[in-house]
Amino acid sequence: MGAKLNSEKLGKFYKAGKKTSTRREWRGFKDTMYDFGCWLKNLLVMGKFIMKPTTIKALFTYRWFGNYMAAFDYIDRHLEGVRGPQLRIGHKQYDSIVGHLTQTMDTLFKCDKRIGNKHGKYDELNKKVVIMDENGMMVVAMGFPNLKFVSKEVPAIYTGSTIAQDGVLHYIEVSEEFQIPSDVCPMPCAELGCAIDEDFPICGVCAIHCNTTCDGSLMGNQIEDRHDDLPSFTMAAPMRHQQASVLPYSRDQVVAAIKFIEEHTGEKWDWDAFAKNCKTYNAQNALFDTWLEMNKTPYPQICGNNIMLYRDAEYMVISGRDASFLKLDQEITDLAKKGYENKVLAAKEIRHRAIVWGVHAQYYTAFNQWLANCWGIV
Repeated sequence: MGAKLNSEKLGKFYKAGKKTSTRREWRGFKDTMYDFGCWLKNLLVMGKFIMKPTTIKALFTYRWFGNYMAAFDYIDRHLEGVRGPQLRIGHKQYDSIVGHLTQTMDTLFKCDKRIGNKHGKYDELNKKVVIMDENGMMVVAMGFPNLKFVSKEVPAIYTGSTIAQDGVLHYIEVSEEFQIPSDVCPMPCAELGCAIDEDFPICGVCAIHCNTTCDGSLMGNQIEDRHDDLPSFTMAAPMRHQQASVLPYSRDQVVAAIKFIEEHTGEKWDWDAFAKNCKTYNAQNALFDTWLEMNKTPYPQICGNNIMLYRDAEYMVISGRDASFLKLDQEITDLAKKGYENKVLAAKEIRHRAIVWGVHAQYYTAFNQWLANCWGIV
């Protein structure tokens, strides 16, 4: 028990055959207090969120919302064995997702015709909501500063399945009972099952779909449209999007999506807002490149599953529209540089490097942490 990496066996925190830990990890006084302080902060954020009437109603309305009961355990598992800069970087990334996700769900529940907007209380807010496919890049939202672009799939399936891996099995089974082929990617399959089960919030004035990352997503969108009962537009992005011959087509798809949004919301594309958000977006990408370059060295600093989930949120969902994330990126970069200068190791011994990839509904996201703690693979 102490501040050093691998100072105690992490497996002893769990009872045989049980998934939850018996106690919190002791990381030395300084790191333990920091970790506990972050735990309290998340408790306050989630407590404030869960006490809202719309959230309480959602808890008893949507099956998938129960997955978030394991949110604290999720963060703990993904920071097992971590100390020093990596602990602080991990918390900054995970905790920012907690804050952003609760805001997203708050908007969805307020505008939901089943919950907050059952009697038109949030009609004005709902008029500003555009439903965006979880795999659709939010870059198109950069030019609409007065609109709220939200994805219902992200809280319902995408993030929920990282927190509770078996939490979306029900929806996959619903899809297969609907005679959807069982070899379809589990993410769009689960999303489709959620739509068939009528378990998505009903809100927004229009919806943007896309065919990425695979045709399974496009298949699901067609049935989700029946659930949404909203005007929708599908951006059919070419898979070989860097090929010169498809660039004009890709541009036309984006322009058509923008016109569709303008028609159904009454808002006009704002080039100044787009340029401002692009500047933030590019600055974030430059810092991310710094992280990757650092990770090529013998002293990688930003690794584990937190970099993936945080990057998904920042790059795809936020897309430069929230400048506070740029400030957070700079703080993370400063921590990483300090750790690199001090030759801090992310694991007791770094033996190999690995890139772990998989669909969230399909693989165990804490696998990265197990690799680092037990095998020195980062």
